[in-house]
Amino acid sequence: MRSTAVCRALSKALQRHVSTAAVCSGIRMSQPVLMARQMSTTRPLSNELIDALKNEITAEKQLEKENLRGEQAPRISGFEITTDGANVHLAKLHGSEK
Repeated sequence: MRSTAVCRALSKALQRHVSTAAVCSGIRMSQPVLMARQMSTTRPLSNELIDALKNEITAEKQLEKENLRGEQAPRISGFEITTDGANVHLAKLHGSEK
């Protein structure tokens, strides 16, 4: 949302600058019209991206439930596994050394 507001502010500032330059030079410019068209297509693309990301998050959560089923992480022979949230630390045990 914030990036959209920034884009709009920049577009308005640029439109004022282009309009001022056109008046001073006596040339009619069509740039402000093109900028307005670009801004009007941003919202549907943003909504489409948001929907796609929501679908990806839902699919990832479903896969997590299916794969782990709420159980502990699997054990790997020869390794000591410690977890801290999403971080997993594997330590190889070789005799008395880690």
